[in-house]
Amino acid sequence: AMRMRATNNLSAQASRRVGVLCTRKIPVWNGVSWSAPVVSRSIAWAIADAARNASYGAGLPDTRLDLAALLALDVLWASRGDSFNGRFDSATSWWEAISKIALVGRARLFMQGGRLRVVRDGPQTLPVALYSMRNIKKGSFSINYLLASDQTADALEVSYFDETKWSPRRVKAALAGSTLARPVKMELFGATTRDQVYREGLYHAAANKYRRRLVQFATEMEGFIPSIGDLIAIQHDMPGWGAHAEAVAGDAASRTLTLTEPMIFGAGSYYIGLRTANGGVSGPWLVTAGPSPDIVVLTDTPDMMPYTGSDRERTHVVFGKGETWRTLAKVTAIKPRGLYEVGIEAVTEDPSVHTADTGVTAAPIRTSNLPRRIVVPVVAG
Repeated sequence: AMRMRATNNLSAQASRRVGVLCTRKIPVWNGVSWSAPVVSRSIAWAIADAARNASYGAGLPDTRLDLAALLALDVLWASRGDSFNGRFDSATSWWEAISKIALVGRARLFMQGGRLRVVRDGPQTLPVALYSMRNIKKGSFSINYLLASDQTADALEVSYFDETKWSPRRVKAALAGSTLARPVKMELFGATTRDQVYREGLYHAAANKYRRRLVQFATEMEGFIPSIGDLIAIQHDMPGWGAHAEAVAGDAASRTLTLTEPMIFGAGSYYIGLRTANGGVSGPWLVTAGPSPDIVVLTDTPDMMPYTGSDRERTHVVFGKGETWRTLAKVTAIKPRGLYEVGIEAVTEDPSVHTADTGVTAAPIRTSNLPRRIVVPVVAG
């Protein structure tokens, strides 16, 4: 505590010339119980403290926090050297403040079932749900292409408070091939090391470059399977993302599968994906043409037996060449529309978003089987 005598010599400027070295002490969860307040730079426990504290936070009980996810994220953030060292010195809303904490760790927050959930945008390989024209509501599918223009940013200029210089600093983060002509200014509140700021700047630059297709569609109650941030597989004829059918018969001995729709083969390798009983994806499984267009032959025995009966919905099958049998996307929003319909918003995924901060760019993925005809015009004069 500090007191100053309010004399004529005490000006407004002099009263603010006070420097303090602050050390944050917050409770830490070990998987069983909370510790006493200890020195911590953790992003996860800063989020938990902002949610649990009744004086300056929301005062939420532990039952309304996803502590298991926070514990796993804390291990990941610690291994990467990511930390949060921000000071809130002005009035703001609780949700805005806690979102700033999560942003430093490449995460976002949302309420689900009355619980505060934290999800980090990281690489995922296994989709949690498969949506095809068999379970997408007719007329609800749309794609918004964010086309690049002369004004599209090709780099980021991230400002932060440096813990070594004790002053605001800026870092320019640009992908390979960028001209740094139109950097976008961004502030990363709470990050205090150049390495962490530079990594996050590369991530945001890669997301701006590779995530430029926004997908929207409606489905039934299976739309409640994924959560925000989950990876899903999407098939639709409009953009040429594979073909769809249902399994009507199967022979385990010959590994043949009879479908409701004919499948067209061409040059190259073709694969199918099967929707599991819980809505997930099994596959891809390499297939060849059968004796008729509606029969495919699996090269290997799948890990599930397609259901072809009538007691419940038959197994959905998606089909395509190479990677075009489906497109992977990250869920960004889930909007219930009554009791039996759900709207899903997602952005198509690209692995380069998660490897840009390591300097690795994945090879381009062809997700559409639409024919490509690139004809160079002949200029006569």
